[in-house]
Amino acid sequence: MSDLNRDISWQSAVEQIKNSIDIVDVVSRHVVLKKTGHGYSGLCPFHGEKTPSFTVTPSKQIFKCFGCGEGGDVFTFLMKISNQNFSEVVQEQADILGIELPKGQGREKIEAHKKEKDVFLKILDKTMKFYHARLLENAKACDYLEKRGVGEIATAKFFLGLAPNSSNDLKNFLREEFSNDQMLKAGVLYEKNGEYFDRFRNRIIIPILDTSGACIAFGARAVMDGQNPKYINSPDSSVYNKSSVLFGMNYAKDAIKDEDSAIIMEGYFDVISAHVNGVKNAVASCGTALTPQHIRLLSRYTQSRRIYLAFDSDAAGAKAAHSGALTIKNIFENLGNVKQYDSSFSALDSASGAGQAVCEIRIVSNLEGGKDPDEYIREFGAQEYKNQLKSAPLFLDYRIEKTFEAMPENPTPQEKSAIVSDIIQILKEINNPVILSEYAKNTAFRLNIDEMILKREINSVQKNIVKNYEVEKIKSKNLKTEAIDVFQRAEDNLVKLAFAADTEEKRVYYKQSIEGYKPKDETVFRVLAAIDKLICKVNNVDELAKKILSEFCNDGNTEGDEKTHKYITNQIYSSSEFENHNYDKYIQAVEETFEWLNNLEIIRAKNAVFKKYRASSVIGKAEMKISQDEAEKKISLEIFEKFGQH
Repeated sequence: MSDLNRDISWQSAVEQIKNSIDIVDVVSRHVVLKKTGHGYSGLCPFHGEKTPSFTVTPSKQIFKCFGCGEGGDVFTFLMKISNQNFSEVVQEQADILGIELPKGQGREKIEAHKKEKDVFLKILDKTMKFYHARLLENAKACDYLEKRGVGEIATAKFFLGLAPNSSNDLKNFLREEFSNDQMLKAGVLYEKNGEYFDRFRNRIIIPILDTSGACIAFGARAVMDGQNPKYINSPDSSVYNKSSVLFGMNYAKDAIKDEDSAIIMEGYFDVISAHVNGVKNAVASCGTALTPQHIRLLSRYTQSRRIYLAFDSDAAGAKAAHSGALTIKNIFENLGNVKQYDSSFSALDSASGAGQAVCEIRIVSNLEGGKDPDEYIREFGAQEYKNQLKSAPLFLDYRIEKTFEAMPENPTPQEKSAIVSDIIQILKEINNPVILSEYAKNTAFRLNIDEMILKREINSVQKNIVKNYEVEKIKSKNLKTEAIDVFQRAEDNLVKLAFAADTEEKRVYYKQSIEGYKPKDETVFRVLAAIDKLICKVNNVDELAKKILSEFCNDGNTEGDEKTHKYITNQIYSSSEFENHNYDKYIQAVEETFEWLNNLEIIRAKNAVFKKYRASSVIGKAEMKISQDEAEKKISLEIFEKFGQH
């Protein structure tokens, strides 16, 4: 690392870090973004919403939610999303980028936390190697894996291991270098009645690696009949969160990019079997249901967001597939169309743009003989399994077929009515009227009911959806409407105009105009002071926006100013009303704003003086009433002395 980096000041380091980060890249790790015009939009991660109101503007490197009001730059986003303070976020990004920060600035606590994480990773790495060596020494365990189709290649690639049938072998191996408390926090020991024991005993060990290939946790499978539970997993720790980690992702990420699709399987060995047999875009959750974090992680590697759910063929697998598909659908559906129709409908679907769907969910079910993915791939090979993927139904079709499967052979009218109600809840999601008509026709034929009655019922449900949506929209709008002080609005206007000064000529005029003006609002006062300092030192308004935001987050002692950050972001976004003003029109807007402020100040002064003189005037102990004319004269005099006009 260069001497320049070692001696760099805190402010310069923060600026260097900020200039090295793309806010779109950072936000997209947590929010599924869709390109919209000059920016991106998505569902806000800071409050629940069904319609995207969260926007990211790359040119200004800022984000803003028009629903909850959150906004700021990349540091603000990381602080909010990770619940960290400013120094922690800066240090974390500095570590990623290899930028050394100056001493002080509260770094001791951050460095201690980082050191602890490094210790845990070292413990986990040594544990992985310890268990791997135990497996290679045990012929019986290797034979067990061989029978499951897991040979030497898979064992070596996934660094599989064996936990001995002992309560302290691992602890004794690690104890010279690490304390019991460190091993406990890393998740390789457990504590009972003040004593520490190896967490895993007599189990096949499956290391769980992060996307960079570092071991962060373990899955452990029983090797004996009757050994329960069948699987146990590492607990969450400072280096592992099962809700955001996918097993096999470190191996699968390149294949997911290349094939533009991902396969989510149910178990570790499904994924292992898939990879060693040539299905390399497979991953699995780590003993938990699919979460939004899992799906956001996958969406970073596939543009089409084509996701196959390939769970076991039993009832539990079907339930997990349905639940997982709903999780995916809920994340993407408000960003555009989830793909609803297969290629057979492509000619009918030109109006709805199915090819531009924001995601595609397919369910891989009904494998021959009810086999699990692991068994099927080992018996029939990777190519045949890939053929099964090609014919896998879309989630919508899968749901319809599952509904029909539950129908009795000779349904009563009441049973038909129940089936119709269930299917309508699926069909109501279809946007294209022609394709909806085709599905309705097919459904009516299979149920032997009048097609027009079914269409009428679907139409009724869809109308109610639209009506309820409009009602909720009005309620939401009413909730967001707040009474804004008119003087505050005028001062806000003044700040907005700074971010609309898109030429040097405008910026010079603006700086001259605000000279001597003293805002009443403390936040506006601070922001205008920063604008006054910087507006003639930048080349464009995007640079001004970035530098002004930096002014209120680069202070390593105050951890930035969240309120001011949010205020600035609001004004940057609102400045669009002054965009594309020519010079004369811009000057007019500035002059009108100051005229507005001046008139408001006069009105405020009049109100204050009226309040003062309209009441009884007390001179000594005597009380006397003053006339309206006298009050008017006093008001005019005070205003003239203050403003030079009346």
